[in-house]
This record gives sequence, C-alpha cells and structure tokens, in this order.
Amino acid sequence: MKILFVIIGILMFAAVTVLLYIWGLKKAGSEKSDLMSGLFSKGEKKVIRALREKPRSYSELKKILEGTKVRLFYSRQTAQVQDAEKFSTALLNAMVEKHIIVEEFKEKHHYYKLP
Repeated sequence: MKILFVIIGILMFAAVTVLLYIWGLKKAGSEKSDLMSGLFSKGEKKVIRALREKPRSYSELKKILEGTKVRLFYSRQTAQVQDAEKFSTALLNAMVEKHIIVEEFKEKHHYYKLP
C-alpha cells in the first residue's frame, strides 16, 4: 500500500512539473507580442493624457513618446522605444484609425486632438 502511494505521488509531481513547463513555454513564446502590445498601450495613455491639456503637433507627441519603456511583471525583458519617429507614426496612425484621436492639418503641420 505504501508503494502505491509513493508511485501516485511521483506521477502527480511529474504531471505538475510538465504543466508548469508547458505554461512557461507559452509565456516565453508570447512575450515579445505582449511587450509590444504593452508598449502601444502605454503610448496611447501618454498621448491621451497629453491631448487632454491641448491639441499637440506631431513633433510634440514624438518627444513625449520618446524613451517609453514597458516591462512584464513575470519577466526581466523590457521594451523601449528606440526609433521615436517610426513608433509615433505607427501609434498615431493606429489611434486615428480607431477614432481615438483626430488629425488636423494647420500651416503644413499635423496636429492631433481628442474628438
């Protein structure tokens, strides 16, 4: 009877170990996309916070977004904006398409404001 309990305990330990290993692999596989979506989310929050004060130009928003960092709580990896030009263009275009912000042209400059 004792041997049966030991064998069952070993099998349960092995099953839990396999489940944790598979969960870790899935987390590691989706880590890059989670970081990027977190970076876009944090960027959106910064843009909305800045646009609550007044309409801003593209260059002002680019400076605000420059150096934005995000980190997942279960990982040591971080994502940071390296190229503010590309990131701000992609983020602002996505926000305009989602109708979160409105783009205007004044004096050959792009201005953004909340609807």
